[in-house]
Amino acid sequence: MPDWDAVFDGFLSTVDFPTNKYWRDLAAYFPDAKVILSTRDAESWFDSLQRSVMSPEAREKSEQSPMIPILTKMLLDYPPERLEDREFMLEHFRTWNAEVISAIPPERLLVWQLGDGWEPICTFLNVPVPAEPYPRINSSDDILAAILDGDNSSAEQIAAGARSYIDNMREKAFGG
Repeated sequence: MPDWDAVFDGFLSTVDFPTNKYWRDLAAYFPDAKVILSTRDAESWFDSLQRSVMSPEAREKSEQSPMIPILTKMLLDYPPERLEDREFMLEHFRTWNAEVISAIPPERLLVWQLGDGWEPICTFLNVPVPAEPYPRINSSDDILAAILDGDNSSAEQIAAGARSYIDNMREKAFGG
């Protein structure tokens, strides 16, 4: 098992990739942590996936990356060709959500739907609601642009691209 204390040293939370792969372990290791399951309509999720990371342009660019074998082994519990199988992926998405909902006690879990805004999250975390509107970032267009503009020829360049993407999304969401 990873040394979660070392992984999260200096951090209070995590979101999305790659820690979403370890949600069960993290929920068990941090039994008082609150969990927010952000979800959306399965069909729109699949369509977004196909427009962004699974688009022909993104796949062509990504296939040149030295990280692809590592990411594929780490992230996929099924053959990579299943990523294009609409029915398989819709079932995977629905099963994932159902497993999280059944495994996390209701008092620790917020199921947040795309478009719900700040209020449910802030209420769940017992923090004030920001005056700013809830940001819309990390869209299919944002992800595809980052993939196509990035340099995937080394781990260092991939890391630099990821940092740049995060900085751009932070700027887009919160300004200066």
